[in-house]
Amino acid sequence: MLTRKDFQAAAEIVKNARERAEDRQDPWIGAVDAELQDVAESLAGWFASDNPRFSREVFLDACRPAPESVRQFRRDEMRLYETQQESQKDGPAEQ
Repeated sequence: MLTRKDFQAAAEIVKNARERAEDRQDPWIGAVDAELQDVAESLAGWFASDNPRFSREVFLDACRPAPESVRQFRRDEMRLYETQQESQKDGPAEQ
């Protein structure tokens, strides 16, 4: 039987694929999104048949990409983190 961790991992994969397609500004985003929605719904059907406690609505919601503003915030945070890591690797600045 699949577990919550399995459901979360699958939803994360679908969500990330949708976000990457949006971030690339793929001209086929509508088709890509429709295909990924079909994948998410197929997975939801399989998961529901495997685990009676599975929530189709929660899973499909978790497959939706985050709003652009949230994704931009994450990218900014990652850049800041990487910059801090680089400056720590280079050592303290000479005075």
